[in-house]
Amino acid sequence: MSAPDGADQRILFVDGAIYSTGGELPLEPGRWMVSDPDDLDDPYGQFFGQLLEATQLTSTARAFTDVTNSVTFIGTETVDGDARHHYELAIDAGESAALYADEDFDQTATDLLVGTITQDVWLDDQDRVRILHQATGGMTLTVTNDGYDEVFTLEAPDPADVIPFADLAADFGG
Repeated sequence: MSAPDGADQRILFVDGAIYSTGGELPLEPGRWMVSDPDDLDDPYGQFFGQLLEATQLTSTARAFTDVTNSVTFIGTETVDGDARHHYELAIDAGESAALYADEDFDQTATDLLVGTITQDVWLDDQDRVRILHQATGGMTLTVTNDGYDEVFTLEAPDPADVIPFADLAADFGG
C-alpha cells in the first residue's frame, strides 16, 4: 500500500493484530507498530481492521455485486510470466459505504468513500483474483494474491522490534 506521501507501507495481519511499518509512520527502519482492530481507542487499528474486512475477496465480491455500476474487460496481460485477465470495475462509493452502515464502520473510513471507486482486478485462468488495485482518498491499495493451494506460515515481527500504537501515539502527543 502507498501512503499519501507515496511511501510504501507494509501491513501484516497476524493472529488478530495489525503490524505496520514504513509509509508515514514515525518509526526507525526495522521497527513495527502493532494495533488492535477491536480497541476503540486505537483509530489506526479500527481503520485497518475495517480495510481488512473490506478486502476479504469472496465476501466483498458478493457484496459489491449490487453496488458495481460497470465492469469492463480491459484485455489479457502477462503479469510475472502468467496470463492475467484485466477488468476495471466502477463501484458506487456511497452505496459501498452503506454496506457497512449497520456495523461499527469508522467514520474516517466512510469519509473516503465518495463518488466512484475505480478498481482494477486481474484474474487467472481459474477466475481467482490475483491482483486488486484501487486508489481512494489519497491512498493506493494493491492486494496481491499468490501461492494459491500452497501452505505457508506468516509470523509476527520480533516483539523487540514492535511498539504498540498507544505508546507511539503518546510519544507524539496523541
